[in-house]
Amino acid sequence: MKKIIVISALILVATALFAQSVDIETVMEIQAERELANWIEGMLYPIVGDNVAIVDMTLRYPSEKLKVFGSKLDTERSRPGLPVASSSGVMPSEIAGEETYPTIVMKKVVTIYLSKSTTAEMEDFVRQNVSSWVNINPEKGDKLDVKRVLDLKADEEIAEAGDTIIQTQDYRNYIIMIGALLLFLMLIFLIIFSTRMNKLSKSLKEVNIPGLENALRPAAAVSQTVARKQDQGSKEPVTVRLLPQEEKKTESLSFKFIQNLSIQGCGQLLGNESPEAAAFVLSQLSPEFVSNFFDNFKGNTDILLSAMIKGKQLNRPDIIKLHQKLSKNYDDLMEKESLSYNNQSLIAGLINNLPAKSSENLYGKVHSIDAGFANLMRKDVVLLEDLADLETLQIEGLIRSLDRNILISYLSIAPPIIKEKFFNNMTSRNRELFDDELKNLKPLDEENTIVVQNQMLISVRNLLLRA
Repeated sequence: MKKIIVISALILVATALFAQSVDIETVMEIQAERELANWIEGMLYPIVGDNVAIVDMTLRYPSEKLKVFGSKLDTERSRPGLPVASSSGVMPSEIAGEETYPTIVMKKVVTIYLSKSTTAEMEDFVRQNVSSWVNINPEKGDKLDVKRVLDLKADEEIAEAGDTIIQTQDYRNYIIMIGALLLFLMLIFLIIFSTRMNKLSKSLKEVNIPGLENALRPAAAVSQTVARKQDQGSKEPVTVRLLPQEEKKTESLSFKFIQNLSIQGCGQLLGNESPEAAAFVLSQLSPEFVSNFFDNFKGNTDILLSAMIKGKQLNRPDIIKLHQKLSKNYDDLMEKESLSYNNQSLIAGLINNLPAKSSENLYGKVHSIDAGFANLMRKDVVLLEDLADLETLQIEGLIRSLDRNILISYLSIAPPIIKEKFFNNMTSRNRELFDDELKNLKPLDEENTIVVQNQMLISVRNLLLRA
């Protein structure tokens, strides 16, 4: 343990000495280098595309040029014939928030990496312009190096080609110092932990507890002891803990699946059962579905209502049999319902998704084939001619929700009855504005007329069908 402590101490001292030998680069210098490199890359990107700029700067800070000014007699240190004077102040580095001495760039080294496909003329162009942009002065020690590499490879491959890359320094010194601090804290922890463990082992040795000796032994020693006992033929009973068996879940007897059927399908499913069984099934469904069933079922519901009033209860075996029977019949009915469709809703939806002219033509064909079917379906179909039958609230909703340009364009081609209906539901001020815009609107050609009619019909359908 002592050797570990001594070695850790030596490592800590060596790390601290190495950290002191690393040159420290200030945050201002790192930030200035990063900003200049980003600026150069941004300026070159529109000219040469992807590029990498590396900047290394040497700065001189205002504190290096602080000057001592003024003097005063030091009476305590002066002697007869030998006066001693001391400075009375220094020139501050900032006055009113501004630096009296600016931070000066003493030297800058810029290295730019371009794609290997860059031409020599473009490289000379970059070299000349960057020199003027960042004011490269070789007399001050400034340096600009432009290199062409293949696909901007890593620094190691460029170094193998014989090129020199100057990189900015990172925060290695801070990382080393933090590592030294962590190592020092670990060393202190090991010392304290070793001391406490020694005290704990001494105190436990003084206490006579059966089995404690084996507990403090290493795992290998304990396993060897157990193996020795097994070889000696010690037969100890094995403790077996019986886990409680999980109770079987009660078979689900929910009849909610019937609600997936239509009202007529539900009536057909329950029609072969006794009134008491049908009443029991309805009692297991949601009140909304049962209310809808009694409201829309075309058959006789008085018998079911009478059975529900009497409230005859079924025993569990009968309920299980009823559930199994209805489940089987339900699958057959669902298959039949999935193969059928509502032809009225289908054709109405088809018409409502067509443009104005096409929807009118399709409705005319349906009417010529079956006028009665077309009249029943008409309430679910929205055509442009329905604008004349809209109510006041619907017209006001269209005026608020429609795009103003679409509405003005449509009113310029709408029949007089529809145009007048819209104007009657506007304020006087709004009516005047619409009237002025209609007068100044150019007549629409046939193609734009069709576009405006379709846009108007889509807006009307969205309003009416959504409502």
